[in-house]
Amino acid sequence: GGKHYAVWEDPFKKPSYLFALVAGQLESRDDTFVTCSDRKVSLRIWTRAEDVPKTAHAMYALKAAMKWDEE
Repeated sequence: GGKHYAVWEDPFKKPSYLFALVAGQLESRDDTFVTCSDRKVSLRIWTRAEDVPKTAHAMYALKAAMKWDEE
């Protein structure tokens, strides 16, 4: 592969800890969470294909945290 680059400019300033960029050949574990107001939220954890099976606990923890946050 050759070299690639991209230039991106965000017109809205934000703290750097709110922004992340990842590039690669990734796959995701997808799930949903239903809020107390019955809104369905899509959840997705991205990782290398061989690590997708290792994300089950992370998804469980994410959903538990979201549930706790709503209580």
